[in-house]
Amino acid sequence: MYEIDLKGKYALVTGGYRGIGYTASIALAKAKANIAIAARNYELCLQKAKELKSIFGINCLAVKMDVSDLESVKNAVSKVKEEFGRIDILINAAGISGVQKPVIELSESEFDEVFNIDFKGTFFVSQQVAKIMVVQNSGKIINIASILGKL
Repeated sequence: MYEIDLKGKYALVTGGYRGIGYTASIALAKAKANIAIAARNYELCLQKAKELKSIFGINCLAVKMDVSDLESVKNAVSKVKEEFGRIDILINAAGISGVQKPVIELSESEFDEVFNIDFKGTFFVSQQVAKIMVVQNSGKIINIASILGKL
């Protein structure tokens, strides 16, 4: 079985306390990467960060971040950079499914909420982290979508 060793690497996972994001956080922790878990719900991020730190012995940081708000993203990414000194891996897993109804029935506000989190959020976080990665001359950005992207 092939094992990945990410010891000494620093990752940021948006939506990292549940669903696909938490699964990615666990995989990174198993590979010994240090992780910043970011989401709007800081308390849940903190809970999961403590769990991962306890189980895997990694440095795990909880960060409050609303991916749809550029200032929130800038502040959170800055905090991660300040704490870790670098960001080697970004996993964009934050997302919402929005209202489950046919597209012809979707209101403008419903569309805006999904678009702001799923699309603008991925762009904002990638943009801010890429600035760090360019200076480092290294880094990986992974954007994740769920099956709901096919609706």
